[in-house]
Amino acid sequence: MPDVRVKLTAAGVALKAPSFGKRFYTPMILASLFLLAFATRAYRLYSFPYFPEEEPWLGSNPEGLYRDEADRYLRESESLFERLPVYQPPLFLFFMNLSLRAFGTPYAIRVPSAVASSLVAVLIYLVSMKKFGSRGASVASALYFIAMFPAFIYNRMAFLENGVALFLLASYYCLLVYEGCGKERWLYLSGILAVLGVLSKINGVVAPLFFLAYGLYKGFFRKALKVTILVFTISGVSLLSALFLSGLDLTPLFAMGLNPSAVARQWMMVVVGKETSAWEYFIISSMPSGWLTWFQGYLRPEYWYIFAYFALAYLAVKEYEKVSDIILLIISFVATCLLISWGIGSYFIIILQPFFAVPVGYAITRMLRMQPLVAMMFILFIYAPMAITFNIAVFGEGTHPKIDPLLYLLKLLFVGGPLASAFYLLIKGRDAEEANLLGRMLFNGALIGFFLILLFIGSYLAPTFYPHYLNAGM
Repeated sequence: MPDVRVKLTAAGVALKAPSFGKRFYTPMILASLFLLAFATRAYRLYSFPYFPEEEPWLGSNPEGLYRDEADRYLRESESLFERLPVYQPPLFLFFMNLSLRAFGTPYAIRVPSAVASSLVAVLIYLVSMKKFGSRGASVASALYFIAMFPAFIYNRMAFLENGVALFLLASYYCLLVYEGCGKERWLYLSGILAVLGVLSKINGVVAPLFFLAYGLYKGFFRKALKVTILVFTISGVSLLSALFLSGLDLTPLFAMGLNPSAVARQWMMVVVGKETSAWEYFIISSMPSGWLTWFQGYLRPEYWYIFAYFALAYLAVKEYEKVSDIILLIISFVATCLLISWGIGSYFIIILQPFFAVPVGYAITRMLRMQPLVAMMFILFIYAPMAITFNIAVFGEGTHPKIDPLLYLLKLLFVGGPLASAFYLLIKGRDAEEANLLGRMLFNGALIGFFLILLFIGSYLAPTFYPHYLNAGM
């Protein structure tokens, strides 16, 4: 094939078209992802999500804000330069304070979360590219995060965990870059970002802990230890200097230092009783208040998370080394919350949502080749309950289970059809594995695509999975 080279002349400078396009291709993708994420996170922040005052919404004044948004973070950010909040680090509260000053409305407290989560979408693309090397898969991972409904809700709310998620993911990206190039400045940058995660909220302590765990796991602990000690020292001195220069009232901080029991109470340490149910928010749809959402007498699974778990587990079996560090991070976070505090709060998982999304795009490309038996497991344990819930909500009468020929027919079509097709591929593929590969890929692609389409429609367009958000305040 002939080598075709088209030269463009701009401002008297000759540019080769291929290199010119390649140079701007990645920035265009990053800008598009950021703008799309910000559009979904910033549109009508003043009215959605809306929280009435009664349970289980637990709204407060200003009208529609969640109680923690209004009674804690709004008040603490407004008085940030008058009194240092003892329980929460000040960094993300400082961003909230700037937003309130810039826009002049209490609903502006949500803007830093929207900006931070939009940057997270960009970082998901960069992290996925670094780990898996597929541009299409990386875009798919970022889009999955943007569409993930629990992330969509929590990223639009004034939760400090949105800042932790941003700095933790950025720190992790710097570690990946360091592994590739070996330049120590990326270790320094990763350490600084980890400290910024701690300064955003107390559960951000997972960031430096993961930094150390990652160094041990990857074998560069000695280098990482030197950098970490230096970065932590400089950051601590800088923080204290800034606090003194701003004239804040540090009396509560020193009082807590002399009273270990007060520190324990503020950090919820030594409190027990929540641990046994700490995992419910990983698999069951919940509201910020911790209220578990019900569907006709049954709890609603959080299908966005469950699909991400399946994708991560599939890669863990097929290509363990590519996702082992993500698994390590999730384990580090869960262990930290369990051992330091009283368990995992309903919106603590904001910190993990980006890491749920990172492997999804690449996993889908690998899941296209999954064996029919694996596809049948996916149908029965993940796809089927989601599809049946969707059918009952959209085509049913919204009542408790009863005899309904239409819904039974839909169940046969939506579940029985894919199961029969997978069984046919299983039988056919015994003697012609490679010849049946195309059929498997087409079937798996249609199955995964249909699952995601139903999940998206049921999350945003039909009151199937999240009516408690979409109907509140209407």
